[in-house]
Amino acid sequence: SGVSPHPELPQGQMDSLLSIISSQRERFRSRNQELEAENRSMQQTMQALQGELDSLRADNIKLYEKIKFLQSYPGRVLYKTAWSQRRCPLNVGLQNELQPSVLVTSLTFNLQSMFT
Repeated sequence: SGVSPHPELPQGQMDSLLSIISSQRERFRSRNQELEAENRSMQQTMQALQGELDSLRADNIKLYEKIKFLQSYPGRVLYKTAWSQRRCPLNVGLQNELQPSVLVTSLTFNLQSMFT
């Protein structure tokens, strides 16, 4: 049989196909570079977020330890009472500290302890 498995194309069609394939290759190369840049950016973002997550976990552990310490503290009942009355224990303590009788008592105690 006289049919060859790879028919010959005229030079004009070969140049045209070469041009099409070359431009397609350049589009793929360009898209690949865009995707690689996006990938690098995503990896940097992921690393930053992982660092933030690690920091937040460490903060959580510290806060948990403080909560456990405060729960074991003898004055815990005062805090529970204050919270159950919807008052912040820090504000209650500050109000107690600012009362004149408490200030005088604490100053007197501090002065006595300094001179004894």
